[in-house]
Amino acid sequence: MGQESIEFRNYYQVIFSTNYLFQGINNSLFTVIIPIYLIQIIGSIDASSIAFIASIIMIPWVFKIFYGMIGDKFGSKRFGRRRPWIVTMVSFSGIMWIFLSLPFTYTIDNIIFIFTIMGLLIFLGVSFGDTILDGLVLDITPKEKLGRTSGFNWSMRSVGTIAGGPAFSLFVVIGIIDVPTLFLVMGVLSILSSLLIFMVKEPKSYPKVTLGRNLKDMFNNKRDWKTYVFSLFNAIVDSVAMLVISIYILIRMNVLSSVGTSLSLPSGNINIYLYNGNISIIISLGVVIGSVFGGQIADKVSRKISVYIGYVITTISLILMMISAPWQILLIFSFL
Repeated sequence: MGQESIEFRNYYQVIFSTNYLFQGINNSLFTVIIPIYLIQIIGSIDASSIAFIASIIMIPWVFKIFYGMIGDKFGSKRFGRRRPWIVTMVSFSGIMWIFLSLPFTYTIDNIIFIFTIMGLLIFLGVSFGDTILDGLVLDITPKEKLGRTSGFNWSMRSVGTIAGGPAFSLFVVIGIIDVPTLFLVMGVLSILSSLLIFMVKEPKSYPKVTLGRNLKDMFNNKRDWKTYVFSLFNAIVDSVAMLVISIYILIRMNVLSSVGTSLSLPSGNINIYLYNGNISIIISLGVVIGSVFGGQIADKVSRKISVYIGYVITTISLILMMISAPWQILLIFSFL
């Protein structure tokens, strides 16, 4: 059975991009705000604990292919196949943020464990909702508008990633909001943004999906396996590398104290949130500019060459981060 055409309304773009914006903010908070907050609460934390949290919370993104299969197959006759999954899973992540805002949720002894589990659950909801939202966008967006719609969505996601953490860092530093209240605000806004999806009209009929055959087709091609391994590597490394680089530069700036692998705030100065936010902006600008130029090389020259160039630049830059250079120079390497 074919899928009927849905009239694409202009406000759908606003709803989609709002949800993608909050996906980016989720990533930014775990890179910019939470590591410093943990050090502030505990007083001293092992760097491996922060890297461990960053690795674990990214695991749900690895399984996006399975979320897509579930979203293709199962749904509600009344509310549609996509919308219930998006609203339920994104709201679930919002509830986890609200849970983190409660004062009795964690103690100094269990805070690492709690933030690891909560981060895992938050990104489970975000990655699941993101996958199904991608499907909904493809379902109802006319082909002639799909490129612009997808481009704007991902631009807003980048805005959330680049500006979300730094903006909230500024609010924390100047006293507009404290970190637990920030978690509460993030939770409520996530839930509200997901509820907007119910304003988007969804097809009532979809092509029949056979999970067994589709699953088999996904794993019988060597080229597909290369993509899966590449995605697994990037899902874990991207977040960890960005976080570790930020912490390393903060240490070189002498706003974080490092004894062995133990990290602490020598002065207790909350301006470190702002410092970390600015570092995140510089790294993220490198991501955006690299994406633009990498896409140009991929389209006009070769996709494979674009990948090789990207890895060469990244590898050389990470090696250069190891040299004893002023932190201003390290910012240049982090941008690269």
